[in-house]
Amino acid sequence: RVEIGSVASNPRVWKWDISQVKFSGANKKITSEKFGLCGVEGLHLDFYPVGDSRASEGQCSVYLGGPPTALLDVRIWVDETKRVFEGKCLGEGWGWADFALAQDT
Repeated sequence: RVEIGSVASNPRVWKWDISQVKFSGANKKITSEKFGLCGVEGLHLDFYPVGDSRASEGQCSVYLGGPPTALLDVRIWVDETKRVFEGKCLGEGWGWADFALAQDT
């Protein structure tokens, strides 16, 4: 399970069900469909279930992409692990090489 939601007091959540996806090796990316959140359209998540080239062994990686000037305050969950992305412009994309333990995904 991968989710992203706004930090606002009345949060909206976008969920991405990856339960049927077959994972195959490090540095293999799964890209979500485009979605809108916090008034920003054209967002997407890049998820590396076994980590990308910068991840520590045993970690999954998650990156948020979208319009480069988008200023966002969101939370991203992979299963029970949560990371907060506050007050940042996306630029070329933003995320974490070491988001959570890969076996938890």
